[in-house]
Amino acid sequence: MKLKNKVRRLFFDIETSPNVVLAFRAGYDVNINHDAVIQERKIICIGYKWEGDKGVNVIRWDKNQDDKVLLIEFSKVANEADELIAH
Repeated sequence: MKLKNKVRRLFFDIETSPNVVLAFRAGYDVNINHDAVIQERKIICIGYKWEGDKGVNVIRWDKNQDDKVLLIEFSKVANEADELIAH
């Protein structure tokens, strides 16, 4: 009899803030130079769920809207997975 290894599969979704840019207009045919970016987008939250679990977990940025701690925390979770599936 052959035993199957159970795969630890993690599903996750990342939500980000928009870039803040200095521009006179936006549109399909408008190029906005990287020098016009006032504030780069950040990760607001990451929702994740292990396959087979009922609950969903969410990690959010801190009160200063800094995503560094969020990313460190999610990296620890992601490192436990055999497979990662992002939305």
